[in-house]
Amino acid sequence: MLDHISDFQAAYEDNVKPLYPTVLLNGTGNITKCYPHYNSSSATVPNITTLNFVHGTKYLLRVINAAYGSHFVFSIDNHLLTVVSADFVPIENYTTESIFVGIGQRYNVIVEANPLTNGSNPIPTDHNFWIRMFVVDNCFGDRPPGGDYTEIGIVRYDSTSTADPLSSQWPEMDTTTCEDETGWKPWYPWSIGPPINPGEVHQITPGSSSDYPLAGYAFTELEPISTPFHPMDVDYQNITFRNLDNYAGWPNSWDVVVQNGTYTDWVGIIF
Repeated sequence: MLDHISDFQAAYEDNVKPLYPTVLLNGTGNITKCYPHYNSSSATVPNITTLNFVHGTKYLLRVINAAYGSHFVFSIDNHLLTVVSADFVPIENYTTESIFVGIGQRYNVIVEANPLTNGSNPIPTDHNFWIRMFVVDNCFGDRPPGGDYTEIGIVRYDSTSTADPLSSQWPEMDTTTCEDETGWKPWYPWSIGPPINPGEVHQITPGSSSDYPLAGYAFTELEPISTPFHPMDVDYQNITFRNLDNYAGWPNSWDVVVQNGTYTDWVGIIF
């Protein structure tokens, strides 16, 4: 970030858009692809993420959208993606040219190092291929103005190569429609019985907090109406999962809903 504040703070606290929003892969990106006229003379532009493939090898890639306001379409030129899990759930695998990745969504995909003809575009002679991420037009996010912003990473079959790939994107990809992947089938389906708390109702309460100025909502019980506003405060050094044997009460800021069930029971959260 060149603004020296987070995108989230800029958009939701200061109500301004970041000066140079960019698309990163593994934390790096080339800002000149997003902003071709950006003056980089005073800053070092890092190399974008590169994956070195060996022909015939299969690679497991973990694709996660860590953005707060943009949905993406992910693809690798001339390579098919075999999706084997979605949001930590193993699924009956399917093969596709691209996947829609919503905010916070997680996929495990297998990519075989066997480039295919890309529609009317042949396999490039240099055997370098772009890894691409498209910002979906109708899903709230804004595309950077650079025409090459989608080129966020490189797959190389020659690890000594330093040239930009000559590959082209898969044709007929829909990068404008806001939609999710469909047809998922869990590898091991579960039969879910009735919840142990059928009458319990909660609500998302708007409000504000001087302790957490970016927290505009809290998860609270519907009754009583006078329930104080307590936005959730997550301590990533001591997450709730590490405190499941806590019997002495929970801090209000953790927003814990205690249930007296067993590991075989289901709990329903109704809003």
